[in-house]
Amino acid sequence: PMTLMSLGNLANISSELGRRDEAQELFQRCLTLRKEALGESHPDYHLALHNFACELAEVGEDERAAPLFREAIRRTRDLVEQTAIVQSERQQLAMAQTLRYRLDVYVSLAARRPEFARDVFEEVLAWKGATLVRQRGMRMVADDPAVGDLFKQLQEAARQLVAAS
Repeated sequence: PMTLMSLGNLANISSELGRRDEAQELFQRCLTLRKEALGESHPDYHLALHNFACELAEVGEDERAAPLFREAIRRTRDLVEQTAIVQSERQQLAMAQTLRYRLDVYVSLAARRPEFARDVFEEVLAWKGATLVRQRGMRMVADDPAVGDLFKQLQEAARQLVAAS
């Protein structure tokens, strides 16, 4: 993990120094290695997708950046969904807010390139809709007399498992 983090940091430094070709090569390498080592569902892989997309957008390679942004956003949204069961509503909203910058950067791409607006709009709706549906569903289950107590026990057991690991 430290090697992968260092590789990502080196890519960022190369980018900041204006060494764009070197930065892109390092971002691509970091993305590939994180995928191999951690898998596509790992948050660090999502971050590598986002960072590489940002680098590509920075140099005007929007066509290459857009699919990476979209994949990073979808995987991030999936992560938020997967962790929701062990989080309170406040924690879920805080996590979504913390990671929302990835969506915001994608929105800025659509502001520059209107041909990406439809895809970006779909992701914005999916992001906002997922939060609404998840919160509503959890409230409905928690309020259901037949399963409400079991659901609360499940949430507590999940929180304890997370705390123990």
